[in-house]
Amino acid sequence: MENIFKYGQENNDIIAEARTALEIEKVEYKGGIKLYIKGAKYPLKGMPTPAALNAINIVKKILLEPIKLKTFILAIFFTKKEKLINAFNQMAWRVMSPYILKEEYRQEITNELDNMIYTALKEYGITEQNAIQTAQILSHIVEYDAAYRLRLQDMFTTSSKESFLNDFSKLCKKIAKRDSEEVGKKIMLFGRVFKWLLLLSKMRKVAFKTLKQCDYNKLKFSNGDYYWALQRIDYNVSGLDYEKRKEIMKQMGYEIVEVQYL
Repeated sequence: MENIFKYGQENNDIIAEARTALEIEKVEYKGGIKLYIKGAKYPLKGMPTPAALNAINIVKKILLEPIKLKTFILAIFFTKKEKLINAFNQMAWRVMSPYILKEEYRQEITNELDNMIYTALKEYGITEQNAIQTAQILSHIVEYDAAYRLRLQDMFTTSSKESFLNDFSKLCKKIAKRDSEEVGKKIMLFGRVFKWLLLLSKMRKVAFKTLKQCDYNKLKFSNGDYYWALQRIDYNVSGLDYEKRKEIMKQMGYEIVEVQYL
């Protein structure tokens, strides 16, 4: 099989790593990695290996720890953005770069977020290398972390292209209420940081322009995404508790597939 990684890492046997949790009948690599699982109506997208998950967990800590500091808001307003982004990339790129996928093996939302983040950073005036690295790092957190991806897709699906940024604070509160208290606090924390960034007039203009130009449908749930989202026990997608979602799936004739991967 052709190497799926963008920066030359040799393939691990990613399917072998998944077999302990899934009954895989078929794997497709066209248009993103898709795992066809016994009993499931739709394929499961993506295949994070333990090594990739470990990498994104380190990157999430690099992101989260500074945000917790009260001085972070001062850094946002009074530190050059290129300097902040470069400091992040110097740490995160070494960890994440071996797991960056070639475009054809990524999910649609990953490629769309990659393009959006890159475009926004370049528009803001960030240098090419920093824009590329930051976009690939952040988009691949969503590629590999099904929990993050689910919550983002639920947020985009709940809103619309026209109202997403104006309603962002309300959306964060709505999504946080559908989650555990611990995760809900993290959602609100990231939401506050993004809201602070939008207070910068140039950043706000860039954000609205980038969202206007994006393919918003690629950020929302597909039928297959929603099928798997309904089965998550750790998040009340669409504001529905797990028992209600099981009832909906039975009414739709869908089998509930209990998999450790979820």
